[in-house]
Amino acid sequence: MREKRKKTSNFKKKQAYARYERFLLLGKRVALGVFIVSFVWISVDGYHRLVSRQIVEESSHLIKPLSPQIKVEVLDKIRAKEYFVIEEVDSYFKESSPSGESEKTETTSEE
Repeated sequence: MREKRKKTSNFKKKQAYARYERFLLLGKRVALGVFIVSFVWISVDGYHRLVSRQIVEESSHLIKPLSPQIKVEVLDKIRAKEYFVIEEVDSYFKESSPSGESEKTETTSEE
């Protein structure tokens, strides 16, 4: 015994489809609103971070004036600085190098 299904009228089908379309449209509007609000929120927060300044409570050590003292001894040492010839420095390091580079150059020069 089969049960007979009630036929749905075309009017009810159209009405249900219209509700479905309104629901989708509402979902799109909500998604767009959330996107706009989040974009504005992120933009304002970024702007605030760029513009805002940190409050430094103990700024007394930052504000006091500098009193540089020039030491004449240091300036004299800089003026009397010895300059080295590059070849002399290279020969010194080749003689005392622990890597054995001097040994390799000696064996090749003997041959």
